Amino acid sequence: TLLHRSLALRRAASEPDTQAIARATLNLAELYRLQGRYSDAEPLYLEALDLARQSWGGESGELFEFVKQLAVLYREQGRFAEAEPLARQARDLIVRELGPDHPRVAQSEFDLGELLRAGGRCRDAMTHYERAGAIREAALGREHPEVAEVLVARASCLAAGASGRAAALAEAGRAVEILDRSDAFPGVEVEALALRADLLRPSQPARAKADLARALRLIEAL
Repeated sequence: TLLHRSLALRRAASEPDTQAIARATLNLAELYRLQGRYSDAEPLYLEALDLARQSWGGESGELFEFVKQLAVLYREQGRFAEAEPLARQARDLIVRELGPDHPRVAQSEFDLGELLRAGGRCRDAMTHYERAGAIREAALGREHPEVAEVLVARASCLAAGASGRAAALAEAGRAVEILDRSDAFPGVEVEALALRADLLRPSQPARAKADLARALRLIEAL
């Protein structure tokens, strides 16, 4: 492939550019991850990260993508204990680079929350969802679709506990209202509608059925 050839050429150069090799290695690792070739991707991610640390130093913001993508690889394999410190390091790098209230920090906080939720740690995840939501509301406004994305994640965690189902219903409902006014994140709206339907089913089955029908129409339109 072109990525293989690009990496080979950079490695064979008379004066190799370590930073360019690091980025090319990361790109090839990403290709393998997207193909589901995790055992091929992991050594390349590790090599790319090592090269990046050599080139930019261990605290440089340039390391963000290298660290973040290795965390993604581990998360996709269910290796949550290995993914978490990397996700936290990525968050810390972007905070140092851009400040604590930047929208990219919100994304890192959200990603960390998603990792913890996937690992069954909803209580810990909520702290990061709350931080992500606060940054997004301040930067984008309360009615932005990216705020709705956080609401859906929070609602999913709240719904996992019997005492949080009313709050989950409220947050899922607000998310649906926001996403109804936007074409952004149809997949998130499907999740919100399905969650609200599940919460409504015991007491309001007709409304639950209507939500599921709307979710199906959205899926068919994707």
